Amino acid sequence: MTDSAAPKPSKLASFFKYLGLSVLFCAILWGMLVGLGHILQPKGNSKDDGLIESRAYGFLAEPDDSLDAVFLGDSLASTGFSPMRIWGDAGVASFVCSVNGEQVSYAYTMLRDVFKTQKPQVVFLETEMLYNPFSVGKVFKQFVKDQFTVAEYHHRWKELTLEDFTGQVKYDKVSNLKGSNPKALCEPADTSCYMLPSDEVELPGKLNLMFLRALADLCEENGAQFALVATPHTRDWNYARHNGCAQIAQDLGIDFIDMNTEPIASEVGIDWSHDARDAGIHLNYHGMNKVSDWMASYLSETLGLPDHRGDQAYARWGKCLEEYEEYMAKVAKDPEKYDIPGVHMY
Repeated sequence: MTDSAAPKPSKLASFFKYLGLSVLFCAILWGMLVGLGHILQPKGNSKDDGLIESRAYGFLAEPDDSLDAVFLGDSLASTGFSPMRIWGDAGVASFVCSVNGEQVSYAYTMLRDVFKTQKPQVVFLETEMLYNPFSVGKVFKQFVKDQFTVAEYHHRWKELTLEDFTGQVKYDKVSNLKGSNPKALCEPADTSCYMLPSDEVELPGKLNLMFLRALADLCEENGAQFALVATPHTRDWNYARHNGCAQIAQDLGIDFIDMNTEPIASEVGIDWSHDARDAGIHLNYHGMNKVSDWMASYLSETLGLPDHRGDQAYARWGKCLEEYEEYMAKVAKDPEKYDIPGVHMY
């Protein structure tokens, strides 16, 4: 008498078996990626610590819920706004979260990080970045980096020390520039074609508009006012882009400040023979001061943001202002030395 053959597992049982193995594999992989990400993550907030875009991410060292205003954008924001100048004028605590050549998709990542520790009352987006194109592939790549630190900092494996395995993340290097990047060189701008009247409307691309709306929603979710601001800029800014941003602001129900149009342009008072760093692309620190003085008045008088000068909780800002003014004296004395790309202080 022969034994009967063992019954074969059903297709459904096989499906659940492989599904379980797949889930287990994904869970193990996810755990490994998270663990490696913690090891590779810089343990400090300076460039020497390995933090990418350390100037823009200097807000990590600011006390929680201490910033009143945040400026997002590309290099036009970091050369256009001086939070320490604004502090000296009005006592408003602000920070410039900008990266050279930044796309609005990365601004969304940065603002989401800002809201993890800060509750600014107002967030400004410098509008030039809305016209910086990017692809869906760029968005996907940034999404992966946002989810897994290992994707952003995989290059650090050669720099790892014992502290990376055992140490805690400590963001304690306070920036005296608060994200700004002042320059002192001067190259006058040609204004012959600057802001010629036009009824044309140039809107940003669809991806840019999608992320702009996402930024507006993110601000609303976190109780912050969202606004667009165009700093003085002669090369790429024109009335078609002004009209485009004015239309967007109206559609979103937000404010749009254009420092290239009247009456604000006269109030800021840019002298393009003296205040331009590189023929009208960026402002030098003379232009930055004028923009920041105007913004300080707007923040305090129009928006009613508080003056923290004299508040012990903001005592470090007074010390930062002293160090900032010492640094700016050096910039004015030796413009070329302090105009090297990326040079900034802490």
